[in-house]
Formats: sequence, structure tokens, C-alpha cells
Amino acid sequence: MGKLMNSKKLYVLMLTLFMIYGCNFHATDHNDENDKKEAEKVTGAIYFAGFKKDYKQIDTLFSDKFFIDIRRENLSEIVEKNSDSLGGLVTWDLKSWETEDISGKNSGSRYLLQYDVEYKKAKTTETFYMEKEGDNIIRILKYNIRSDVYKHK
Repeated sequence: MGKLMNSKKLYVLMLTLFMIYGCNFHATDHNDENDKKEAEKVTGAIYFAGFKKDYKQIDTLFSDKFFIDIRRENLSEIVEKNSDSLGGLVTWDLKSWETEDISGKNSGSRYLLQYDVEYKKAKTTETFYMEKEGDNIIRILKYNIRSDVYKHK
């Protein structure tokens, strides 16, 4: 009976250790105002480039993951074509936002910012999906523009 009790204790101890070391402990912070402001610096840089019509340096604001589908060399050309279709940038207004900052074993920061944007020829809804990368810089993963201008083409 003593061996059976020792086996049960060993089993319980092993199970407890497995549960402790097998779990991923992390903390998640959602919708922090400072995280939003940090992400707005990236989107602001895109819109200010639009005001100046200077698109040469904006590729540094985009993640390498973004360029899996689009060639880096074509980005400024795409942005210039959008500018021609929509007209000059007039104003942008943050419509909604979400941030998520995860600390622990699988840490990372993710941002979603959506804007109502007015151009001279059209209005758009623009959505930015961003992530803080290993070098601690927020970069754009995905960028989506919705406008009636594109529905007719």
C-alpha cells in the first residue's frame, strides 16, 4: 500500500509540473491610448506623404510581409495611381481603432486603425492592419481602401 501511495504522489507531482511548464503565461492589454498614438504616427506619415505627393520613402512604413503580394518597386506607382483616381488628399478622420499588446512567451503588438478619408474626387474608408516587428518598429501588414470610385472599374 505504501508503494501505491508513493506512485499516486509521484503521478500528481508529475501532472502538476506538466501543467505548470506546459502552459503559456501571458498578459494582454487591449485598446491602450498610447498604443493608438504610436500607430497613428505610421498612418500620419502615409497621409502627410499624400499631401506632399512624395511617395518615395513610404515603403519603409510597410512590413516585408506586405510585399509578399505586391512588389516593393511598384508601391509608389500604385499610390500615385490611387491619388490620380481619388484626387488630392483633403482630410482624414480616425473612425475606429483597436490595439492588442501581448506580453509573455508569444509576445507581440497588433494595431487596426480605420479612417474616413476625403479626397477631392471621392470619399474612402481606409483600413490599416499593423504589427510591431522585431526591431520594435510598427509597420503596415495590410492596407485596404474602399470607395465607390473602384466599384465602377
